[in-house]
This record gives sequence, structure tokens and C-alpha cells, in this order.
Amino acid sequence: MNVWDEHAVFKYAVFTNACINLCECCVCCVCVFTYAQTYPRVCATHHYHPHPPPQTHTVEHPVYEAFFNTVNAWSLMFLPVILHDRRTQSLGERTQVAWWLGIFFVTNVFFVPYLAIRAAQPEPPHTHVELDGYPQELPATTSGSSTSTSASTAGETIPPPTPPPTWAPAVGITGFLILSISAAWLVTGRPEFGGWDARWEYVVEKFNTDRVFWAFVLDCGLYSVWQAMLVGPRAAPAYRFVPFVGLAAWLCAGMPEQESKA
Repeated sequence: MNVWDEHAVFKYAVFTNACINLCECCVCCVCVFTYAQTYPRVCATHHYHPHPPPQTHTVEHPVYEAFFNTVNAWSLMFLPVILHDRRTQSLGERTQVAWWLGIFFVTNVFFVPYLAIRAAQPEPPHTHVELDGYPQELPATTSGSSTSTSASTAGETIPPPTPPPTWAPAVGITGFLILSISAAWLVTGRPEFGGWDARWEYVVEKFNTDRVFWAFVLDCGLYSVWQAMLVGPRAAPAYRFVPFVGLAAWLCAGMPEQESKA
């Protein structure tokens, strides 16, 4: 029996998030009510115009946009990895997709609990077989000389792992395209923001003063660690340890795995 009850943890996370959102809504309602009560008096006292002229929209810095799009593309590429992860296949595809949606929108706020639940899942014994022409490590139970493609652990039947998603290369190509466009946009986008020196100064300033920008940089560092963990030791080191590019290349290649050495 697993130490972690993934359904209870997920329900607790959803309940906590709902409580936080409810508190934020209450605070917003109080602020709006207070503003509605005081704004007419302030306008009458200071002769403010009740309808000020519209202001121009703020244009985001291209460096900021490039970081944001890169993190989103990286999160997208984790979807086929999570669906193909043998440790969490017992959770079911819907649960895997639900965790990935949280990762895509809130990054490591959901990624860390997912990895904790993944670590609590038992890792069954494996046997090397071919499944649809793709080398797989299937959990096995041995009865005499026969080997089955499913296993039972603590009374629970563990389904055999599925082959990599057929659409994984398309996700890898999408990641490469977004990374290329983001890199070009970071260097040449909106020339009014200056050249490379001015953009680097912006990165340093934002990293020291902007919490959201610092979180994007932290996400990239943690994603590099999670990539090496989830791609697994059976993949080539270049796929595991080269951040973003290695994961995109692994997906484009069809998520290949090396032969295990007994």
C-alpha cells in the first residue's frame, strides 16, 4: 500500500487553492466597495475628472517575453514525458494529464508534489521485450518458464507500459521552434529597447528586483534537474543533461532508450 494517497493530496491541493482564491475575491470585493464609497468624494474635493483620458498600454520587454515563452514551451514538452513515465502509469492517464495542466500553468508549484507522489510509487521489476517494434522494460511475473506482461504488487495489478506517444516528435519540433523564435526575439525584438548590452543590464536588474522574473529563472534551473530525472538513465546523456534542447531532441527522435546492460 502506498504511503502517499495521491487522490487525497490532489484534493487537498485543489481545496487549498480554492480557499486562497476565495480569500482573494473577498479582499478584492472589499477594495472595490471602499473605492466606490470614497472615489466620488475625492473627485468632488480635488475636482478630478471622473473619466480620465485613456492611457497607452505598457509594452513588455522582449527579454521578459522570451523567458516566458521558453518556460511555457519547456512545460509543454513534459506532457509526453509524464504520459510515458512508468512510475506514474498506475495513476491513470487522466490523473497524469491533470498534474501536467497544473505544471503548465503554475510550473513547480505542481511539479514538486507530482515528483513526491511519483517517488512514492513502487518501481516493479522489469524484463526487456519488444513492444510494437520499440524496446520496452515491462514489469514481469514469472511462472515457470513463461513471462507475462503485467505484474501484481501488494494485490494491485500494474499495467504494462505504453509505447511513447506518436505525437511526441511534433511536440519536440514545436519546442525547437518556440526556442528559436524566442532567442531571435530576445536579441532583435523591439529595437527601441537597445542593443545587447542594454538587454543584459535589463536581465541583471530584473533578476535582482523582480520576483516573477527571478521565478522564471529558477523554473529553468529546476526544469533542468527534473528533465534529467524524468528522461531516465536509459536515455543517452545528451538527452538528459542538456537543458531544453536535449529534451526537444529526445522527443523529435521518438524518445529512444538505450539497451540495458545486464
